[in-house]
Amino acid sequence: MRSTRTTKQNCRLYSALAAALALAAPVTFASDNKVHADAPVYQLVRDVALGPPNVWDYLAVNAADGRVFVTHETRVDVLDGRSGDKLGQVKPLVNAHGVAVVPRLGKAYASSARDGRITVFSLEDYRILRTIDVPVDADGLIHDATTGMLLNVAGDSKSLSVIDPRHDKLVRRVDLPGKPEFPAVDGEGNVFINLADQNAIVKVDIAKGKVLATWPLEGCRSPHALAWDGKAKRLFSSCLNEKLVVVDARNGKQIASFPIGKFSDGVKFDPVRRRAICANAFGTMTVIYESDGGKLVAHDVPTFFGGRTLTINPETGWVYVSHGNMTIESSLKDLSRLRFGWDGLRVAIFKPLDKR
Repeated sequence: MRSTRTTKQNCRLYSALAAALALAAPVTFASDNKVHADAPVYQLVRDVALGPPNVWDYLAVNAADGRVFVTHETRVDVLDGRSGDKLGQVKPLVNAHGVAVVPRLGKAYASSARDGRITVFSLEDYRILRTIDVPVDADGLIHDATTGMLLNVAGDSKSLSVIDPRHDKLVRRVDLPGKPEFPAVDGEGNVFINLADQNAIVKVDIAKGKVLATWPLEGCRSPHALAWDGKAKRLFSSCLNEKLVVVDARNGKQIASFPIGKFSDGVKFDPVRRRAICANAFGTMTVIYESDGGKLVAHDVPTFFGGRTLTINPETGWVYVSHGNMTIESSLKDLSRLRFGWDGLRVAIFKPLDKR
């Protein structure tokens, strides 16, 4: 998301309630007001405090060793994905947004929106190795294993940057017909990208740098997060008008839509458990999966206010949600005038308990 500062002033009491509910899993909530017997179940394992500043964006997991990389405005914080222990930091950065890991090269990458740079750093000791110039407003960043390329989108520049991580060089810039938010790859040499200002998804041939298709998202306002289901050839796109739409990636047709929480900016797909998980800033994550009857259904799991971005370890299914640390900023003498805010970043760690 291009604006990383969460501005909603929400209640710490509700945040604590959400934590209690999550710890009390297997509680889940169905979007159709029915609790399905086969509903996915998640338990809050721990909630890790990372301190100020109170600005954050995307996360990424190195599935090979479980490390979690968390963009945190002036740095990337690195955590052990199970214990939550802090392993190190990558700094200094400017307005960090996206992060991607390339384990076979021993490197990782972080995008900085304000200065239009990709910072290359070592996976061994988190040293900054070099920077790569890209268009300003560098945002979502992923690695495509099929082509070997890094893919970075820039909203204000309306562009996709294709980077070769072997040489840390910008290969090409692809102009897009709108402001991109986040990419997802299909493993066949194509990348799909949400266009927030066009309420659409574009399909781009990575090697040719050519836009192959543009698909409007009916009923979706400002699509942000995007995830790919390779087996079913589906895309999951979250929208700022509290909807998530499911699209057939073979033809661009919408398959389904679901109500979600406000200000979602993170969707990931769990390929082992066959479910999409969407982070919502008002304290839930929506889990979309196929019920035993084969129908797509959705359940909401409590998280924390401000938890609008997440990532998942595709092997273990553990989920990591970035959210604000809520504080009371006013006197407690007059409860009608209570004011709340953030004083830093936390990462909530959830594990799946169901047998799916």
